[in-house]
Amino acid sequence: MSEIRIAARYAKSLIELSSEKGSLDAVYNDMQLITDAFANSRELVLAMQSPIIKSDKKLAILTAIFKARINNLTFSFFELLAKKNRGANFYDIAKAFLDQYQVLKGIQKAQVFTATKIDDVLRQQFMKMVEEKTGKKAEIEEFVKEELIGGYILRIGDLQYDASVQSKLQKIKKTFTENQYIPKN
Repeated sequence: MSEIRIAARYAKSLIELSSEKGSLDAVYNDMQLITDAFANSRELVLAMQSPIIKSDKKLAILTAIFKARINNLTFSFFELLAKKNRGANFYDIAKAFLDQYQVLKGIQKAQVFTATKIDDVLRQQFMKMVEEKTGKKAEIEEFVKEELIGGYILRIGDLQYDASVQSKLQKIKKTFTENQYIPKN
């Protein structure tokens, strides 16, 4: 069975269980914490994917890092995964959980790239743009890319809106390189 299907099935089970127990939002927050930890620690990813490290050691690593910071339901779920030798799937399951939660709650993720850090007023405008385009509640990730010079790039799923100064300068450069006054035969 593919890793994506495994992650999706376990994530779906956790969503159903946490909904049943009334702790869906708490588990969602735990999964955000866990995906951030995995995304920022290559060592953690390698330890969980290692076939040499036994599942009880993987559980001990997770216990040391997360036990005091996450919900008991989430931790019990990780204990179950460790017993089933699914340590290599922890990160994928957490990401699949976040994706399924967002679909369940009608949340649309979007990324905003700007030349400088944005303030609350701009953040609200970007959220409103996303909500108008998708009809869903917006969740914005912000990134600073100084090479944009000014303006923004907004990504909503597969769509990208590029209103950056860098993009406009590239279009002007392309226009100047094409000589529109000499007829082509």
